[in-house]
Amino acid sequence: MPSTSKIPLIATLAGAALLTACAPVKVLDMVEIGPNETAWAIPLDAASQAGQVKFNSIEFLNQKKVAAKRVMIDKVPRTIGRMWYDIEWIPATRVIKVDRSLVTREWTDASDTGSTAKKEGIGVVTKDSVHLRVGLTVTASIDEDDASTYLYYHGERPLSDVLNQNVRSFAVAELTKEYSDLNLNAAQTNSTAIYNRLFEDAKVAFKAKGITIQYLGNAEGLTYSDPNVQASINRSYNAQQDARTAQMEQDAQKIRNATTVLTAQATADAAKELFAVKEASSLQNDLKIRQIEAQAKLTMAEKWNGMLPANILPSESPLLLNMGK
Repeated sequence: MPSTSKIPLIATLAGAALLTACAPVKVLDMVEIGPNETAWAIPLDAASQAGQVKFNSIEFLNQKKVAAKRVMIDKVPRTIGRMWYDIEWIPATRVIKVDRSLVTREWTDASDTGSTAKKEGIGVVTKDSVHLRVGLTVTASIDEDDASTYLYYHGERPLSDVLNQNVRSFAVAELTKEYSDLNLNAAQTNSTAIYNRLFEDAKVAFKAKGITIQYLGNAEGLTYSDPNVQASINRSYNAQQDARTAQMEQDAQKIRNATTVLTAQATADAAKELFAVKEASSLQNDLKIRQIEAQAKLTMAEKWNGMLPANILPSESPLLLNMGK
């Protein structure tokens, strides 16, 4: 037991210790915001009930957007003991970030394609009860002006998760409806129109929820759920192609035969025409010669006086050519 003379001293030391006790130092947290991110600084103080109600609106989120790329988070004290220094510092503001980067997802059945090795193709059934599998690929992003809308509808979920869940569910519902109205033949020939409609409808539906769909379409064509059906169709297709090839070869041979006949006929016609031209030319030459001969005889007859020649030279006479032998 301490002596009564030491009690005042102990009390004094205890009081000094209490007076010199220090509360924890307030250290502000720092949050950095990337160029591909949008951030909001949301107050956590529940003093304003109106402010809490206002949080459930896109306008409120737009007001709380952070323009800076580095945010210092203020803190407020929270009592954790009986003494004045028994406190801890807790954030007064919460910074929420959303990544706006482009994201691509591919849902296919093959293990060597798609975003994962899982069988993620979409099953549909045609009007004539044929079970098909279709693959999809989608690329999307979040525009800066739509970031608050995205946060309002999807919270802090990554865009890849929203694509895997919300956009995929939308595509499944739309494709199921499309293919259920078509028989197999129509489904095979109208794929382009089906995916064009899906893309346009998805763009409108998700733009209203803060997502910009850049592309949405087929990834691996149509396959059949039953491999035997696919194999049978492949065999049928190959047989049709063989028959088509044989028919095309027959048609080509007919064309070659017809071309040969036409060529021979053209050659014969050309020869006949050439012969006719030569005959005409020969006849024309003969006629010209006869005209010349007739003209000569006519001229001779006109100049003859009706008398016979006074002198007739023998055939061997030198006077016919020269004065020699």
